Amino acid sequence: LPPVLRLDALDPGWEGWDPLLRGLRQGGRRHAWFAGFGNWHERLGGRNWAGYLADRPGALRETIRRRLGRTERDPDATILLAADPDAVPGHLAEYEAVHAASWKAPEPFPGFASRFATDAARAGVLRIAVLRRGGRPIAAQYWTVERGHAILHKLAHVETSRAQSPGTVLTAWMIRRLIDEEQVTTLDFGRGDDPYKRHWATERRQRAGLVVADPRHPLGGAALLRQAAGDALRRWRSQGGRS
Repeated sequence: LPPVLRLDALDPGWEGWDPLLRGLRQGGRRHAWFAGFGNWHERLGGRNWAGYLADRPGALRETIRRRLGRTERDPDATILLAADPDAVPGHLAEYEAVHAASWKAPEPFPGFASRFATDAARAGVLRIAVLRRGGRPIAAQYWTVERGHAILHKLAHVETSRAQSPGTVLTAWMIRRLIDEEQVTTLDFGRGDDPYKRHWATERRQRAGLVVADPRHPLGGAALLRQAAGDALRRWRSQGGRS
């Protein structure tokens, strides 16, 4: 093992942690958990799109009913879906254009999305969709679908088109297709507790991270000290900064 190993997106309830961590300790390693993220998901339990939609909050149902119907009747609007590797570059370029015009900060690793989407398409699991109005992309998102599990990885909409709810329209269109045409059994909204996710899903699970380090190595010792200091600072802040 390297002096420091950092793992993320872990299930803290996994039954194998005790023997694994015991083995690491016997090998001279020490570990420290750190807070991860919430993961919102929805098990469909055999529901079709109508059944899933009926379980959404009323305001979201009404927005979908009005906006999705209006978009599908609008001759100026189109929704395009790509799964074939040859079609991905064009759709990905539109996603990146939408992202640049959205409220989101620039990606910290600009080349990652392109490589991930390309590899996912080659594996046959990518679904990337673009909503255009007047030939101009105003919303885009991509999912992966494997063994009935659909994961939303990235989404964005053009900020100046917010009043038309393009993000909601495209998400609803995609979920309807995933449920009724691909018969997915689970919708997964990825990492993070973004407020919009609880409207689309009702179940949340916690994910955590783990630092495994060699305390005898300078890098390992420093990593464990940083983790301990961060934990102490978070506890202090949670207590209102009281000593």
